[in-house]
Amino acid sequence: MLNKTAVFTIFLVLLTISTDSRSNIINNGDFGRCDYSYWDREVDFATTDNSNNEFQHHFKGGGCHAVLRSDYTDTQTDQIVSLQQSFLFTAGSVFDLSFDLASLTEAIAPNGSMINEDIPESVDIGLRYSGTLYNEQAAIGPIVTNWRLFEDTEFQRFSYELNADDFLEIHSGEWQIVFNLERGKVNGGLSDQAGSSLLIDNITISERVVAKVSEPQPGLLFFASLFILMLVRSQSSKQINTSYKQD
Repeated sequence: MLNKTAVFTIFLVLLTISTDSRSNIINNGDFGRCDYSYWDREVDFATTDNSNNEFQHHFKGGGCHAVLRSDYTDTQTDQIVSLQQSFLFTAGSVFDLSFDLASLTEAIAPNGSMINEDIPESVDIGLRYSGTLYNEQAAIGPIVTNWRLFEDTEFQRFSYELNADDFLEIHSGEWQIVFNLERGKVNGGLSDQAGSSLLIDNITISERVVAKVSEPQPGLLFFASLFILMLVRSQSSKQINTSYKQD
């Protein structure tokens, strides 16, 4: 059986260990409300009233998918439809980023070419600060790019690990997770006159559960030392009394 000193030592160690965990810090990442609460929406980097239905939903069991739509009005100009939400990193932590993507796209352009056949960058997804996208390694450039849209694809899961300290070295304030959909192009033309849709679901950014050892407060150390000293004296006194009785 453990003596009192061993029990107290274990208790002291447990006091110095803390477990830190956070659930998904992205709000409405599963679009279960069938709306865009907590999300900022832009078209060509300006807030939109969604008058051209660039942002819609597809219903699923118990909720919805987000749908970004580009070039259904055949604007003949470059167009970027953007969905974004702000969040904060915590120093010393690792964050897990995940999301699902699929497409629902008009398949054939008027000239007979496949939609988005020659698009260099249909979809750009990344972490943004001051107008610049960064990838999962905190380097300039999107996390996902050159992801070409084809007709009615199944959802594909994307998962990444983010080291918070790498991003905090760049900027200590708010970051944004950004999903950009560019309008379709075919054979280098300005417009393929056919729309592109990006389906998004289950966006999560979760801080990894971290067990860390913290320094005990000075007062705790003082009382712990005093308690251990008293235990040692008590044990010594008992040994002396036992020896005296034996004599």
